[in-house]
Amino acid sequence: SGAVYVFKDNGTRLALYAYLKPDNPGDSYFFGSAVDIDGEHIVVGAPEEGSNQTYVTASGSFSITAPGAGAVYVFKDNGTHVRQYAYLKADNANQGDKFGSSVAVDNVTVLIGAPEEDGAQTEISTEGTRDDSAPESGAAYVFRIQ
Repeated sequence: SGAVYVFKDNGTRLALYAYLKPDNPGDSYFFGSAVDIDGEHIVVGAPEEGSNQTYVTASGSFSITAPGAGAVYVFKDNGTHVRQYAYLKADNANQGDKFGSSVAVDNVTVLIGAPEEDGAQTEISTEGTRDDSAPESGAAYVFRIQ
């Protein structure tokens, strides 16, 4: 399922500071395949996460109906401990997209790669329509975390 280990310099050596797991761990999610950190935010990709959820929540979904759709988890460090803060999903999540294969965070902006997303659209439709006519063409998503 994967894990992320966070080490901090305590002045004399690097010491384990946090052991991160998602709220919804699962077999073969590959949690930790992509990781970035900026300030208090740690962003972790799980490109094989299998939920068909298509919205952002404070905690993860447990419905496993879209294997390999992928997910990204945002953790927040308050200075004494690290906790999961958000669970990010693409609005057009689909089986095999591998959302979370790459991640980057800069302050409150998160960039997420989904290299096997199938859409031919050049933007997310708000009308709920999908155009999956470009198999594995890939996509990048930008989120703002508050």
